[in-house]
Amino acid sequence: MEDISNSPVDLFIRLGCLQKTAQTLAYRLFEAYQGNLLPYHNLTHIEQTISFAQRWAHLVEHIDLVFLALWFHDIVYDPQKTDNEERSAQLLIEWLRPTPIDADMLKQAAALIMATKHHHPQNAAEGLTVDADLAILGMPADHYRLYAQAIRQEYSWVPDSAYQIGRRDVLKRFLDRSRLYFHDPIATQLETTARKNLLWELTHLEQLSQPGRY
Repeated sequence: MEDISNSPVDLFIRLGCLQKTAQTLAYRLFEAYQGNLLPYHNLTHIEQTISFAQRWAHLVEHIDLVFLALWFHDIVYDPQKTDNEERSAQLLIEWLRPTPIDADMLKQAAALIMATKHHHPQNAAEGLTVDADLAILGMPADHYRLYAQAIRQEYSWVPDSAYQIGRRDVLKRFLDRSRLYFHDPIATQLETTARKNLLWELTHLEQLSQPGRY
């Protein structure tokens, strides 16, 4: 299968936008991500999820739908809010409604963004979107530990004891799942490493929470 360009300009052009419109939209995307100053949910994360999705493009019928969702899925990200996915999906609709991009595709892309909220995909496109978002969990240990540190930095306003409780709960929910990845070949490649990484972080946080650790 021939690689499809995953750049936002090429994506918007493939979806029907004129080049000038595509360039303007891409500029707005980059500006939004570069302006959030977050250690993890930033442009690097977005580009990594899209590169991951490109490698597994054969698993879905319309890879451009997945690309579109991934470019927008964290465009609104405030660690102190719980409606980031809803606001990101809404921003996608608001930005792209005036363009020639099919309205039904915008609704589908918004739904893919919402699938990243709870990570329980129901179809192949949602599955690849979520698998890309969670790919970091299955990366080598040194990459994962940098990710864990970056997430802690994003929640620096939370006291250590509260963060450890909340983060441990998140990790346990992931570990309690029968599987972390929707697509079989992705699960085959990443599942075992992801569970080792999650268990490492959980054990690390439990050790930190013991009396006398501070």
